[in-house]
Formats: sequence, C-alpha cells, structure tokens
Amino acid sequence: MSKKALDKFFSNIANVHTEEDVKNAYARYFRLEYDTAHKHDLYTKQVFFEFKFNKNFHNLKTRASVLAQSLYYVRRLKFGTFADKPVPLNLCMADQNEAIFTETKLCRHFYDDEKLYDWDLAPSMPDPNLVDDLASTPAVKNLHIYKISDRTEFEVFAAQLNISLNPQILLFGDKKLVTEENFEEVFKYWNEQLGDYVRNGFKTSRYFVADLQSSRSRFFPGENKVLFDIGDDTWKSKKILARDYQHFWDIYDKVENPSVVRGVLAKIDRLTDDELRRFYGEFFTPVKFAKKALDYIEKTIGKEW
Repeated sequence: MSKKALDKFFSNIANVHTEEDVKNAYARYFRLEYDTAHKHDLYTKQVFFEFKFNKNFHNLKTRASVLAQSLYYVRRLKFGTFADKPVPLNLCMADQNEAIFTETKLCRHFYDDEKLYDWDLAPSMPDPNLVDDLASTPAVKNLHIYKISDRTEFEVFAAQLNISLNPQILLFGDKKLVTEENFEEVFKYWNEQLGDYVRNGFKTSRYFVADLQSSRSRFFPGENKVLFDIGDDTWKSKKILARDYQHFWDIYDKVENPSVVRGVLAKIDRLTDDELRRFYGEFFTPVKFAKKALDYIEKTIGKEW
C-alpha cells in the first residue's frame, strides 16, 4: 500500500468510536468485500475477522473470550447450513490498538467438541468453560499481539494478512462436514456446482449420495471423469471438469461415519424438487427444528426420557 493509504488508515483508526468504525477502517485499507451475513463481523474465504472496540488483547481472559466468539462462527461454518462458505484458513481479531492473526486449525479440537461446551449460546456470550479452556492453552497464551500504532509492527501484520487474503491462494482451513442436519443445503450447493454434469434419467440426488462416500465414487482428474455407484452394483461414468469437482471436495470431507450415511439415506426423499414435494403434499419438520426441540426436552427432563 502507498504511504498515503497508510496515513489514511492511521487517521481513520485514531478517530474510531465504535466497533463498526474499526471494521470500516480495516475494510477500506485492506479492500475487503463486505460479507457480514449470519451476524458475524466480516467473512472472506481466506480469513475470518472479528472486530472489537477498545479491547485489551494482552489480558488473557479478554483474548480468550474474543477467540471463543470467533469459534462459535467457525463451528457454524463447519457444521451448519452455509454450504458455499468454506472454513477460512486463518482468524484475525482486531481493534484500534491491537491485532491477532492465527491459523484456524490450532483451535479445531475446541470447536469440534459437541458435548463439552454449550454451542447454543449467543457468540457474544460464549460458554465460560470454553473461555477458560482457551485461556489455559499455551497456543493462546503465546499468540503474538501486534501493536497497531507502531507502524513497523502494523506493516508486518499487514504484509502477513495481505498474503493470506490473496484470492489466488485457494487454501481453505478445516474441511466442512456433511451431517443429517445440513445435508439438504450441501446438496443444493453440490447440485449448483456439479448437477449439470450428471443429469440424465436418474435424480441428481442419487449421484450426490454416492459422491458423499469415498467407497461409492472414484475420481480420475487426468480424464475429467468420475465414476458413481448409484446402487444395485450399477456404476455410471460422468465427465466432470476436474477443477469444478476438486473445488467442491476441497471444501467438504467425504462422509466416513456409517450412521450419518444411514441418516441421509433415510431422508433422501427430501432432495426432490420443492415443486414436486408441494404437488404431492410432501411436507416435513426441518431436522434442525426437531433436533432443537429434543435438545430442550433433554435439558429439562434428562436424556433417558
């Protein structure tokens, strides 16, 4: 960036009064496209941002709390219904005074744990147990804190961030998982990316279910070809551009858990066209609502009800 742009950033950051002002200053300087859907601060495929106003990142509890908030959103990206959003490789937490930059995978064992923490809480009020566990972790204790007002420090931070934001570096973080709760949204995205390659007399959902399982799909990148086991020992060969196929599976993991496969197969009829479902009267309670109802029942009367 030019000296003029750098001077402008320092002028803007010196006059912030809110968290939104901080976000605007960073977004302008780093030319970040705004994606703040789903109530998070700012998302890119390479970096997930969490902006704050006047926080002391040198305070370990504060640092852990801001990181915990970020992990709530990361978990939603990995397990939720945001099908077209990869888990970014890096996390950036910043206010007008300080900034932290770290790899997402360093916290994977925290946000992967479904039972230890209450993930139903609002991200702005993260589970205290998660905050405490993060604060006691050496990797969190040893995170480098960049002093934004120090131009040399900021330029080092900015160089690292700009390299990570390069859209040509399509390195995503932790791969997203297909679950019984999100498979419909994942199918919609798979169908948008790959559906046109496989359309014929079979529903595209049959190819999707086969493609979820490494034992039922075989990819030959040099030939731009994928073999699908669509059932009854029937394999179908389809021409699919390697770049398109690899893009999807760079974001997602194949399903290895047999119970998840069984769950998806049991609900595969949900993947029929919405118009057909309405015509034939096929309506159902969305899985996430049913699961949430069961969670509330278990919390009230116990899991053995």
